[in-house]
This record gives sequence, C-alpha cells and structure tokens, in this order.
Amino acid sequence: AEIDQEIERLKNMKRFVEWERTTIKEALEAEVDKSKLAERGQEYLFSSEVNITGERKLAEEIAHHVSVCEQYHISMNAVGAVCLGRDLEAGKYDRYRSVYTRLDKRISALKPYVKPAGTYVELYYRGYDGDMGKAYPVIRDFAEQQGIRLDEMWYEDLLLDELTVRDTADYVVKVAVRVK
Repeated sequence: AEIDQEIERLKNMKRFVEWERTTIKEALEAEVDKSKLAERGQEYLFSSEVNITGERKLAEEIAHHVSVCEQYHISMNAVGAVCLGRDLEAGKYDRYRSVYTRLDKRISALKPYVKPAGTYVELYYRGYDGDMGKAYPVIRDFAEQQGIRLDEMWYEDLLLDELTVRDTADYVVKVAVRVK
C-alpha cells in the first residue's frame, strides 16, 4: 500500500512538471496586453467556492483547496480563480467567487465544474496586482469594439508565478471569458 501511494505521488509530480512545462511555453509565446478570440474545448475543473476578499483569506481558501486536491490525488497544476462579470462591472476586481484546478482524470467522489467549450476572449498580461483591474477594461473594450457580449464567468490563470519567476512584475496572467 505504501509503494502504491508513493507511485501515485510520483505520477502526480510528473503530471505537475509536464503541466508547468506546457504553461511556461504558453506564457513565453503569448502576445501580452492584446485581447484575442480563441476557440476552446470543454474542461473539467475541481472548484471550491470562496466568496471572500483579501489576500490572507484567499490564501487560506487556496490552501484548503490544495489540501482537498492532495486528499483525492488530483494532479496539482496551477490554481485558477473565477470572478463574476457583475462584480467587475461594479469595480470589485479582487472579489473571487471560486478557485479551481483542472482535472486530468475523472474522480468519482468529486462532482467537477464543467467549463464550457466555445469562443473565448483571452488576454495575457505581465505583472500581477492580485485582481482583475488590469484585464477587465481591456477585455471589455475589445468586446465592445467587436460587438460581442461576454459571459458572467471570468477565468484567471497565473501561468508564470512564484514557482517560475522571482518577481511579481514578471508573472504572466491569462484571463479568459466566454463569448455569449
């Protein structure tokens, strides 16, 4: 049983390293500060509601989320966050509604959140202020220029973070919101 647990831990570690390699490549090849339309497939996410503001409380919620991921042997890739469009419209850029981890396999004990397939507006930006304040107006303006309406769920992924760069000014963040 101990050997099986160690094998599972090492498999998860390998998936994490592969995920980081893919994410770093995406971040390095991304055109920053420019919105674009992209077709994306359906994804399964393990999601934890947070409904809080403040970095300390958010860090506690993320730690709890990560511990549940470890409990169910979910391959740890970056933890993303979800904001709602109505919060962003009201200027509440640091109000995260949930955090998530992409699932690379189905886990019967967890009901995954399904991030729908479709056309998304995506924006990569460098630096990180801990909220959507930088991305929201750029994406909103792009949507208005294109004459498209945006969904309520805004997804934020840190592609380059404290594990891969030294300074928050070098972080690369990807924000995506589905087109209605």
